[in-house]
Amino acid sequence: MLVGRYPALLDANVLHPAFVRGALLWFAEQRLFQPHWTAEILTEWRRSVLRRFKDLDEGKLLAKQAEMNEFFPDAEITGYERFTPCVELPDGGDNHVLAAAVVGRCAGIVTSNTKHFPAEVTKPLGIEVIHPDDFIVNIIDVPSSSNGSFEAKSGRIPRTISEGGADPSPPTPEPAREPNIE
Repeated sequence: MLVGRYPALLDANVLHPAFVRGALLWFAEQRLFQPHWTAEILTEWRRSVLRRFKDLDEGKLLAKQAEMNEFFPDAEITGYERFTPCVELPDGGDNHVLAAAVVGRCAGIVTSNTKHFPAEVTKPLGIEVIHPDDFIVNIIDVPSSSNGSFEAKSGRIPRTISEGGADPSPPTPEPAREPNIE
């Protein structure tokens, strides 16, 4: 994975729950990868949240969606719809996700439903499928000597005395920038 240049399509299931979305968007804000999505994925995300939180005002989700699109103006992929019928995945409802990843020239799809995207279908298209836990670990584990590493971007202090720090515990993370709307 090329840090900062890695274009990844975020499936709806990684945009909900809010803490996963918040973490992924924070890493994207730090330019550790390029996030991508489609209007269809964002609609699916909103429907999922509203199914779970029936009393939530959809206006809050639409505002969050507008904020995401404003902050990442190049994230939305369009023009993939005509390729959706050309893709055959075990769950046909995910065909649009793979079609968008191909059209958007994404290197990977970040999804909790990795089994819905078999390697025999995605690899020939040059798309890797990554669970959000593995994706986040890969971003955090980038060696500190590489340009744009998590440690450099976050200003992380050394964790042990041998690294030059006095406190062997990891630093307390800063609170998330976005309010939890869920």
